[in-house]
Amino acid sequence: MQNASEETVPAVISRELAEHYLSVSPEELPLTEAEKERFIATAVTYQLNPFKRELHARVLFEDGQRRMKLITGYEVYIKKAERTGLLDGWKACVEGSGETLRAVVEIQRKDWSRPFIHEVYWNEAVQHDSSGKVNGFWERMPKFQLKKVAISQGFRLCFSNEIGGIPYDSAELPIREMPLAEPGQKPAAGKARETDTGFSAGPLVGAIHSLAMENRDILSPQHLEWIENQLRMEKTEPQLRGLLKHVRECIASGGDAEKEKGRKQRTQTKQPRVPSSYSKPAVPQEIPIY
Repeated sequence: MQNASEETVPAVISRELAEHYLSVSPEELPLTEAEKERFIATAVTYQLNPFKRELHARVLFEDGQRRMKLITGYEVYIKKAERTGLLDGWKACVEGSGETLRAVVEIQRKDWSRPFIHEVYWNEAVQHDSSGKVNGFWERMPKFQLKKVAISQGFRLCFSNEIGGIPYDSAELPIREMPLAEPGQKPAAGKARETDTGFSAGPLVGAIHSLAMENRDILSPQHLEWIENQLRMEKTEPQLRGLLKHVRECIASGGDAEKEKGRKQRTQTKQPRVPSSYSKPAVPQEIPIY
């Protein structure tokens, strides 16, 4: 059972902060003025910090219609519940496999005599693309996705008065893998989620995830979590290729344990500071070239 952590009072999320986020965020271009107002109002009303990815927007076409979806992360529900002072611990688990897969979350409230228990089933929660195929993250990480849904739904129900109305986690939304829609843009018939250059993020995301999971014995849990969080965000092809390069280089160097060992060795063997009165030897006039 996880215990609620004590947290400092969070900074107030103001309209100015939300407007600043939109002005420096890639989300600025796709949003209409009405959509920006909705984004700002949601951030301020529920005190969600967009710079911490507590709130972000997806704009796309569904069934020929332009829509903006506001999305939060399941961890936001946990933080909000902790700040009420009523959370007395929680746990989540996944049971079964295939079509019988289910996730169960158990939440303890200080003002309730019995725990709140919520179950989510795979065949009710799994998301599919337009062709009926299981969506990317649901196919690659079915247990994790199902657990996210259970946690999000469970905390919303258990703390309905305190956090009801906050946008859903991405795992709960039927967001088909389609391109972002610019204001006034019309959907291309039958177009899959690709950019104008023909780039599809799916294969790269899958390759990075598989590489990280295959080497999880040498990557720290914190590093793995950071990589997965990066993969959940919208990224361009250069950004994904940069992330893939980062993971490969870390693995090639021996993983996080070797990097930390090397860092400690460099710290221990650091040269002492040379006194200012010390005279450096003359630099040779001829430097060999290799």
